[in-house]
Amino acid sequence: MHFPVKHAVSKFNKRIKDESMRQEPATKRRRLILKQERAQTQGALEALEGPSYASENTLTVQHRVFPHVTQFAVEEFGGQRRSFMTYVLPKIAMTADAETITGVTVVESPTGRKMFAHGKELPAVDLSKAINDFINWLEETGQSSAIMVAHNGKRFDFPVLMTALMSANLTTQFNDRIAGFVDSLTVLKKVLPKRQSYSQPAIYRDLLNADYNAHDAAADVHALSEVLSAAEVGKQVLEAYSFSPSDVVMKNRHEDTKLHNLPSLRGLITAGVCGVKVAETIAGSGLNLHHLQKIHERGRDEALRNIFSAKNDINGLPRVSVARLCLTE
Repeated sequence: MHFPVKHAVSKFNKRIKDESMRQEPATKRRRLILKQERAQTQGALEALEGPSYASENTLTVQHRVFPHVTQFAVEEFGGQRRSFMTYVLPKIAMTADAETITGVTVVESPTGRKMFAHGKELPAVDLSKAINDFINWLEETGQSSAIMVAHNGKRFDFPVLMTALMSANLTTQFNDRIAGFVDSLTVLKKVLPKRQSYSQPAIYRDLLNADYNAHDAAADVHALSEVLSAAEVGKQVLEAYSFSPSDVVMKNRHEDTKLHNLPSLRGLITAGVCGVKVAETIAGSGLNLHHLQKIHERGRDEALRNIFSAKNDINGLPRVSVARLCLTE
């Protein structure tokens, strides 16, 4: 097939751009997380139903794998730009890929676990102390009703943070000081429309004509502060896009509920009774196949319609926007 020169050049430039994006730290981190998710999902499903599960079905259940926090960094946006940073000892072993990407390793020693970055020992603490130190820093610097900003935070940073807080039983203390979260990805898509890439390193490169160490949390938060300043994003804009920590907790619970219930609905998808999206909605509403069968036994299709149309506790909308679902034995 013959392509004009202009088309060939365009295809070549696209390949160069795609390769550049694949090498960006954020892309590498995402690939690492997906790899961990796939490994854990396959192991869990094989234990549940045997190794033929993945090849037989179109339904893929993604069990969430939250990486453990290894570095916690915050920088004040505007004002004095005071900062807080600490290294955190993860509770589980780091994967080889994570060590390669970050340069951070954790080793066992006679005196306990130690963290190193490129061979240099780091003053790491456990998660509870790291969060307590951060809360104390907020108090010492007079931060109250603060809003935390992270790039792609809605999908990554904030769910990880809230999960860590809940595991350390420090959610209440944290919520007393933090009023909300903002995902700068959402903000910058509005402020800088029609960009080809919204990765933080790409935006930083375009706005500030420089690069930074995106594998270091302290450098990452400082770069985000500079990006927001360069894009002329003020505090009022950030506040307009804020959401509460409790929203993240509810989203986490919804995802956990969905992933718990979804495998039971696999047969409905295979039989063509419903699609994957509808099954995910049903599972996320707190219903599994056993619930649906019991409801159907008691009241047939009308009972199912009633339970699907009942408003949920999160947003007041119907549990499932579907008119009819028939179940068979």
